[in-house]
Amino acid sequence: EDEELEHPLLNRSIESAQKKVEQQNYSIRKRLLQYDDVLNKQREIIYGIRNDALHSDEPVTVIFEMVEEEVSARLEDLNLDGKGSATGLELDGFVGWLNSHFPVAVKSEELAELEFDAAVDLILERIRKAYSLKQAVETEEALTGLERYLLLNAIDNHWQEHLTEMEDLRRSVGLRSYGQKDPLVEYKGEAFTYFEELMVNIRIKVCTSLFR
Repeated sequence: EDEELEHPLLNRSIESAQKKVEQQNYSIRKRLLQYDDVLNKQREIIYGIRNDALHSDEPVTVIFEMVEEEVSARLEDLNLDGKGSATGLELDGFVGWLNSHFPVAVKSEELAELEFDAAVDLILERIRKAYSLKQAVETEEALTGLERYLLLNAIDNHWQEHLTEMEDLRRSVGLRSYGQKDPLVEYKGEAFTYFEELMVNIRIKVCTSLFR
């Protein structure tokens, strides 16, 4: 009789333990899916740009979007206001970067008196004019091939590095739960920063390669 009483209790204990294990496994799988979802969203953006480079009749359009984003991002740090306030080492540094990447011969004095939008327009106009001279001495087919290669090379090299960094991040945030921090929240926050850095690195690579 004692054995008969023990079996139901034992069975209930086993069932309870199994449910706890299943719940834990579900939680783990759910967390892993949430980690994967972050990376998949990043992959969608990168492969969208990559597909544009592969299938667009004018990949140079994608290139100039990146050039404009990089020029604008760097100019934003200067706080141009059209009153000559953005002078000195910061402006000289930007102009130095600009002239070393693009054959535009921009001077600090030209930008110091311009507001942000006008400065962007001036710079992009000169970059496009310089690139049109390059287009004039190249066959269209050859140049389009070079433009595709430039984009794909910049994207693929930095994307592979980014994947390695994201895997390292995924491992490292797991240790932060010991410090009363939610690993997934930590992962999402740093993953966003990593992705911003990825996009900047791709843009810089494009800017560096365009006239080389």
